Amino acid sequence: MNANPTASDGKRFTVLRWRLKMAIAIGATAIFVTMGVWYRMREPSYQGRSVSQWIIEFRGTPQSPSSLPDPVLLRAFRAMGPEAQRRLLFSVRRSDDKWRYRWTQLREWLGPLGRKLPAAPASDRPFWGGYQVRVSNRLRHLAPESLPVVLQSASHQRPEVREAVMSVLGAVESPEGDVRAALLAGIEDPDYQVQMAALGTVRQLKSDKEFALPAVTAALGRAAFPGMGVQEIVQAHALLTLAEIGGAARDSLPVVRTAAAQGASAFVRVAAARALWRIGRDPTESFPRLKAEFDDYDPHMKWMILECFREMGTNAASAIDQVRAYVAEPDTDMSTDPNFLHPGLEALHAMEGSHRPPAAELQAVPLPPE
Repeated sequence: MNANPTASDGKRFTVLRWRLKMAIAIGATAIFVTMGVWYRMREPSYQGRSVSQWIIEFRGTPQSPSSLPDPVLLRAFRAMGPEAQRRLLFSVRRSDDKWRYRWTQLREWLGPLGRKLPAAPASDRPFWGGYQVRVSNRLRHLAPESLPVVLQSASHQRPEVREAVMSVLGAVESPEGDVRAALLAGIEDPDYQVQMAALGTVRQLKSDKEFALPAVTAALGRAAFPGMGVQEIVQAHALLTLAEIGGAARDSLPVVRTAAAQGASAFVRVAAARALWRIGRDPTESFPRLKAEFDDYDPHMKWMILECFREMGTNAASAIDQVRAYVAEPDTDMSTDPNFLHPGLEALHAMEGSHRPPAAELQAVPLPPE
């Protein structure tokens, strides 16, 4: 015969349940603490400091950047070996830009409707992005010792790790085998930042860039040119990569012409015109497009156009007045950086058919006060 539990039985049951929860919590805490101690004991160390301590000091904070000298850091991670280099690679994050990144992905996924939504505001905490670049640069300095670790992480689940891997692979001057396979996989990666990093690394290669031509062409042709979404940014980088590949990319000229004619942004149109020039070497086709875009406010667009003008020489002479005005009155965004004036002067002399200006003349250009 069933009977309702008494108040005493109910209280006893509550106490037992509370004790069971406490025992589980204490046990779980003990396990995590033990695992943490065991993990730290297994960590590589150098000069009495674990790899975690080295990474923390190297990373610093946005308010207090690291002052750790590069020779000391490189010596430490070279001495601690592959496991320390792997942990340095895995320390990259995108946490500060997470919501901005997700919003950008959402706008791209929504297609034409997403382009009607406002763009994500610029991040005022570019700390992790800068840290990722620093990690990539240090691992490049550690090559070739770091390359096996880097290649093992080429398919890591976190996109920021794969992006850092693509940047590190730029340390290989003539990629073959696994390095080529990793770069090709990066160009086809679902994450657009990984794609851009892989395309950027291919552009930096000193030779043997043609192996990536099919993948770069495919990246360019994945979508039309409706607006400046994430996919179009990748297409612009693909165009810049085709420009660096040069004449070997002649079969890609039809889609490059489409981009030059239909690109909705100056970035795509300039990249396409630059590719037309570098691939076909026909100034009659590429120069009018470059000249039309020269007055764009973006200094990086101007730099790319000026480089093409310099290569075209006197074939670009009809743009001399624009370049002279630019050199005489540089844009506000460029007035504090004299390096942006050098392409202008070099292009101007080439367009006039005169000699390349000596370094002393480049340095003598007056700049507005900062």
